[in-house]
Amino acid sequence: FGVMSRFYVSPLNSLRENFFMGGIMFSCVYDRKTRDVFAAGGRYDHLIKEQRPKIGGYFEERHAVGFSLAWERLARVPNKSGSKTFLKKQESDSNTMFPGRRCDVLVASFDAAILRSTGIEVLQLLWDHDISAEMAKDARSPEDLLSKHRDENYSWIIVIKPEAMLKIKTMSRKDVQDVDIPLGQLMAWLRPELKERDSRALAKLRGNVSHGSESSGTHNSDRNQDQDVKVLVAGTKSKKFNRRTVVDQAQVSASNLMRSYLDGPILAIETTDQVMDLLRETRLSEHESWKSVEHAVTMTEKKYVRELHAQLDTWRSTYEMKNISKHAFIYNFRTGTCVYYDLSA
Repeated sequence: FGVMSRFYVSPLNSLRENFFMGGIMFSCVYDRKTRDVFAAGGRYDHLIKEQRPKIGGYFEERHAVGFSLAWERLARVPNKSGSKTFLKKQESDSNTMFPGRRCDVLVASFDAAILRSTGIEVLQLLWDHDISAEMAKDARSPEDLLSKHRDENYSWIIVIKPEAMLKIKTMSRKDVQDVDIPLGQLMAWLRPELKERDSRALAKLRGNVSHGSESSGTHNSDRNQDQDVKVLVAGTKSKKFNRRTVVDQAQVSASNLMRSYLDGPILAIETTDQVMDLLRETRLSEHESWKSVEHAVTMTEKKYVRELHAQLDTWRSTYEMKNISKHAFIYNFRTGTCVYYDLSA
């Protein structure tokens, strides 16, 4: 018939062979590293028979033929360089075939016991911070993991390793290398990454990527590279480590910590710099420190200081409920002075 494609006869191709008994079933696949089915069908006589009512009446023999086609996978237009390049492009971009994200993070591990213990803790941590995440299917290797989730789209895949170490793979950007961080640093790393992803998506939606933000990002990257890191090794015997990796992780961790401060609220007030200096010395846990401020200001300013104190106290209560950052700022819009305020102190 002039057909040049390869055909493979596979008697055990279907999990429900009784549906195709006496008939035929076919699958069309991309024959590559991971075989990907893009169409399947067959003759469903026994399937129709299986679904008929079990009691009463006479039913004539019915026949059915059908197939399903993953048209989304075929809806791409080949480029001018030819079909081979087009197919190669499809293989490399298989994880971006469906643009809609299932959720932000996929939590995985190649150890089933770790996945069902530490994995649940990581999921709970992400959910507590309003980050959408789900647990991956059991997998034994990165290839197996990607194969089982090839139809879903995630921004990050977190692979939990022994000793509560995490390997984070950024799926949406190929220019970002995988990072290895301890579990305790997960949120400090992930928060700025979420903000950057959302800002990129917004800029792309508007069709105007700000050159200034890219320059700022390059400047921050250069600054991180130039930041001095002194590594002190303990006298006791410890596991071997890569000094370059430690330096890079230290710079990233310090940068992420500084970015996390920007999550805090800002209270804009109208006062003098002398009062700002007094506020800098106060603590929400030390009521006497606030009384000292009230005694140092005029009668008309006392009410204003109490309102300021009440607002900071409200933020502290919200922080204790784990809803906002513990970092806050007080900005004097009359003089332009801004001070940092620790809500947990």
